[in-house]
Amino acid sequence: MAIPIEDIIEKDYSFISAAESLDPPDELSDKLHRIVSAGGVDRSSAVLVSLGTEGFVDRVAAAAQPGGLVVAVHASLMVLAAVKEKRDEVRCWQGELLEVPERFGLFDAVFLCFLPGMSMPIDRVLEALIGRCSEGARIVISYAQGRNIIKQQQQQFPHMVTSDLPDRSTIEKAAADHSLQVKMKAETKEAEHKKIRVNLDLRQAKLKEHGTCENQNVMEND
Repeated sequence: MAIPIEDIIEKDYSFISAAESLDPPDELSDKLHRIVSAGGVDRSSAVLVSLGTEGFVDRVAAAAQPGGLVVAVHASLMVLAAVKEKRDEVRCWQGELLEVPERFGLFDAVFLCFLPGMSMPIDRVLEALIGRCSEGARIVISYAQGRNIIKQQQQQFPHMVTSDLPDRSTIEKAAADHSLQVKMKAETKEAEHKKIRVNLDLRQAKLKEHGTCENQNVMEND
């Protein structure tokens, strides 16, 4: 059976870490802390991290230890190897987000660290993740460097950066399509660094019949 050449060649995601390195260490640390905090990760959490950098996965693993489960999913074996070298307790899966095995169980938090590189619209992502999340779980969409750098990366790496971060109206529509209730909360640290946190309150009819209510948070960076 022929194997597509794109499935053999290792994609280079180093441009994401390179973008992070443009920030002063304290500023980057603050950004990552706020993103991890949005997921509500504690020492008993089961967490899924999609397309996260080694540094971000390290932050999540530190918050989830010693009793939590962290699963890192990435297309790059090099990134996963770096994660595993630093945090042997992290479970790694190479492939697409939607292909993560069900044996890992339900997740209490899901971090979508580079949605523009997933080649998948947010409504499909949310639809797939609803069944993979536990009651009270949170989904966090983020990119520490914001929209401006993504637009630049789209020009430099069009084969890997295929979309932008979803805007407010896109998130609201995706939520409505899946019977989700959206709550918007804006946080402004500086005028040029506006952060918007989107809370998705999952109240699906089929879940409500069993008295189940799931709350999931999504954060986007402007």
